[in-house]
Amino acid sequence: MSRETVAAALVLDEITRRENLDVTEAEAAQEIERYAERTGRTSAAVRAALEKEGGLSRIYAGLRREKSIDFVKARATISES
Repeated sequence: MSRETVAAALVLDEITRRENLDVTEAEAAQEIERYAERTGRTSAAVRAALEKEGGLSRIYAGLRREKSIDFVKARATISES
């Protein structure tokens, strides 16, 4: 992982913490359902596999980072120099 990637992840994690951007069970279930549809599996099978492999935390972390990116984009001001 490059230094820039690590720095970006740390910034997003800090934004998540400061802004209390939590992921609900419903949001995680919706993400699991989308993945299940793409892979042709049931959401129960996908959830079971994620729980077995410890992957549920990655789902939550990814969704929290997406929320952080959305939070920043909603407040960003882009100007041309």
